[in-house]
Amino acid sequence: MKHLKLFYPEIKINDLIEDTKEIKIPREYYYISDIHYEHLMKKITITELKTMMPFGLFGTLFIAGDLSDDVLTSKKFLKILREHNPFLKIYYVLGNHELWTIDKQKEKEFEKFCQELNICFIGLKNKIFFNGEEVSLKELKNKDKNELKELIISGIGFAAYNPTFSFEQGIYRNFLKNKEEEIKFTKSFLKLYNDVLSLYKDEKNVIVLTHFPVQDWNPNGYNLNWKYVNGHTHQNLIIKKEDFGLYSNNQIGYYSNTFDFKSFLLEMQKNIFKNKKDGFFEITRKEYLQFCSEYFGLSFHFKETDEKIIAFKKNDIYMFILEKKDGTIRLLDGGMKRKIVQRPLSYFYENMDKIYNYIKESDYSEYSQYQEKISKYIKKIGGSGLIHGSIIDVSFWSHIFVDPFTLEIKFYYAYDISERIVFKNIEELLLNKEKDLYLNFKKQNDLFPVLYNYSIEAQYNFVEKGTEMYSINRKVKKIQYISDGLIRIWLENDTDNLLSNNNKLLSNIKRLENNKMK
Repeated sequence: MKHLKLFYPEIKINDLIEDTKEIKIPREYYYISDIHYEHLMKKITITELKTMMPFGLFGTLFIAGDLSDDVLTSKKFLKILREHNPFLKIYYVLGNHELWTIDKQKEKEFEKFCQELNICFIGLKNKIFFNGEEVSLKELKNKDKNELKELIISGIGFAAYNPTFSFEQGIYRNFLKNKEEEIKFTKSFLKLYNDVLSLYKDEKNVIVLTHFPVQDWNPNGYNLNWKYVNGHTHQNLIIKKEDFGLYSNNQIGYYSNTFDFKSFLLEMQKNIFKNKKDGFFEITRKEYLQFCSEYFGLSFHFKETDEKIIAFKKNDIYMFILEKKDGTIRLLDGGMKRKIVQRPLSYFYENMDKIYNYIKESDYSEYSQYQEKISKYIKKIGGSGLIHGSIIDVSFWSHIFVDPFTLEIKFYYAYDISERIVFKNIEELLLNKEKDLYLNFKKQNDLFPVLYNYSIEAQYNFVEKGTEMYSINRKVKKIQYISDGLIRIWLENDTDNLLSNNNKLLSNIKRLENNKMK
């Protein structure tokens, strides 16, 4: 086992298990469209809907139209959605089916209802949201691009450029009187889109939310720096290439008796200390919160204080210490104030890179690389691939757990943390729970052997209960933050057994990677 050789070898490791009470800011964006709840409600009860509805989410949800062709039915769905997710940022754009039974007065009343639920309603009026705040085009022109976290251009879109399925085919029923009205609405959104394009063409944190696909309202196609979310076609499609993303693959349709949220990531990292020289320096509470939020995606409660907050920066590694009035210090771990050895501030600056290098050179690095290989494969077949701790997301409900002690892999599907359905391998998970990804999986010629025939259990399709897996996950996340450059625990002398048994861990990696498919 490796040891950290610092100035004070008697110092012991801080507790790895206790987690901060934090939430993630909206980096992950959920999306769904064409739920057609008026059809779904014929197949399931309200109780079943409430059981099915995702709950407790933080982040952002896009509903890309055709929730229902009846306003009252849509309201029922939205009310349950909000009750289950009080902190979820929701953007809801109308589809052509909503227009079948709506007029200006009903639209106004529907928008008021959504406002009362804190849902961003997008109807006939096209809207722009800069960092979550609705702004006009004029206001957008005066915004500082350096402050941009996310920019959302939203509108129904309409379909004047679709030669085979537009006004002539009655897709709006009686809402539009003639083709000219469709052209007017289409060009109105296209103009707003082009105006924003002229300002933010090269920015990567721009999302275009419409009901109709791009080709219906824009003859010039996509901007390959942006992300697009739409529905309408009932033909699920996802394209991800470098900075470009088309997310049109969660259209539920008329015949499903269930639904799910899918998601994508939007990079929002901005480092307010980027131009600061290496060293340690006093910062404000606001700067601390802003840095943690924008650069590491953390949001937490941190009370106002007149105590000093000291930031440490060394080779793009960061840590933060609270200096109290009596001279004692605490390590800041999100919103928590951790006990730490009382040494001069210069001591921590001199040694923080040793903490970082220790993690990078330990078997955690091998473990992390192994996770990255799995994540890369999941992304290749159209899945999320998001790594958080010891868990890799396949989709919102489907996950892969990689045990850091044994490297055993668990493929599972879970609605909550108390129980889950465990599958034998990735194929069984996708076949039973992720049909779209399963089709992509079967097209691959270079199947990843570890995912194909290695399992934590010989059986599959069994229900597992308990939360021990998530306790392990919290430990891994602590180490993961150090690896990413944020020190939230102070390791010296020894490490948690998470990083022990090097030879066993490395041999397991080689064994799994060389494993042949049967």
